[in-house]
Amino acid sequence: MNGGKKEEAQKRLVLLSAAIIFAYLIICPLPAVVITYTANSEQSPENTCYSDIYRKNDLKYPFWPLENNIHDGLSEEDIKTIGGYLYDHRVVGQTAGRINFGACKAVFIDCRDYVHEIVFYKGNTTAYNLVPELMAEEVTALPGGDEPSAGYRIYRIYPEFPAYYNAETPYIDFIDVWTDSSVSYIGGDLVNAKTAGRFYRNTDGTIAKILDMTEATKTSTFIFSNEKRASSGVTGYFGTVSFDGEYSMGSIPVKPEMFIDSYVTYGPGDNAETSSFTGVSLSNSFGMLGLLLYLILLGVSGDRILKYYREKKEERENIEK
Repeated sequence: MNGGKKEEAQKRLVLLSAAIIFAYLIICPLPAVVITYTANSEQSPENTCYSDIYRKNDLKYPFWPLENNIHDGLSEEDIKTIGGYLYDHRVVGQTAGRINFGACKAVFIDCRDYVHEIVFYKGNTTAYNLVPELMAEEVTALPGGDEPSAGYRIYRIYPEFPAYYNAETPYIDFIDVWTDSSVSYIGGDLVNAKTAGRFYRNTDGTIAKILDMTEATKTSTFIFSNEKRASSGVTGYFGTVSFDGEYSMGSIPVKPEMFIDSYVTYGPGDNAETSSFTGVSLSNSFGMLGLLLYLILLGVSGDRILKYYREKKEERENIEK
C-alpha cells in the first residue's frame, strides 16, 4: 500500500513539474506578442523644422567671441579653481567657454539651470551664478500621451565684470533644441527618450560649444538596452546631438525589440531641426536550435499532462466495471 502511495506521489510531482513547464512555455511569449502588435510609435514625427529663429524673434546676435581654450594664460592656481568647481559639480557642470574682456578673464561653467562664472582679474578671483533669461521659444506638440513635444528655446546670460561696471558688457546666447520620443503599448510606455542639445552661439554664427542633455528612461527592469549618444559640430556652422537606443525584453521563443533613433540640430542660418524614428519588431530570441528545443519541451510537457489524465480516466473506467 505504501508503495502505491509513493508511486502516486511521484506521478503527481511529475505532473506538477510538467504543468509548470507547459504553462511557462505557453504564457511567456504572450506578453511579447501583445507588446509588439499593440505598440504605438507614432509619437515622434520624422521631422520638425524651425527656420531663421533669430530673425523670427527679432533678436540680435552676440557681439563678443566666446572661446574654447579656457586655460590659456591662467595660473596653476586659477586652473585648480576651475577644476575644483567642476569636480564638485561633476554631475551637471560642463565648461561652456571663456570671454576675455579687457583685463578680465571670465570662464563659464554650464550647470543646466544656471551658469557659473569665475572671473580672474589682477590676481583676484570672483564668482557669480548667472540665471539665463528666456528670450524666445517655440514648442510643437507631438501626437501621443504624456505631452511629448519638440522645439527650441533661446536663452541669454549677462556676465559680470567687476572692473567694468559702466561698460557695455557682452552677453552670451545658447539655444536648447529637443524632441521627445517613446515606444508604448496598451499597458503604457516602454521606453522614453528626450534628445536634447544646448548650442552656444558665437558672434560669427559658428557654434562655440555643444552640450548633450539627452535623457532616456526604461519603465521596466526587464528591458535590456544599448544606447549610443554623440555630438558634433563645435567651431562649425552646423551642430548636432544624436541618440540611438536599442531595447529588448527577455522572452522565449520570441522577444520584442524596440528602437529610438533621434537627433536635434542647430544652424546654419539659425535653423533648428528635430528628427526622430521609433519602432518595434518581434524577433526570434534564441535561434532555430532554441526554437526546436522549445517545441520539444512544449510537446513533452503537454504529452505528460495528457498521459496522466488518460491514466486517471482508465482507472475510473476499470473501477466502474
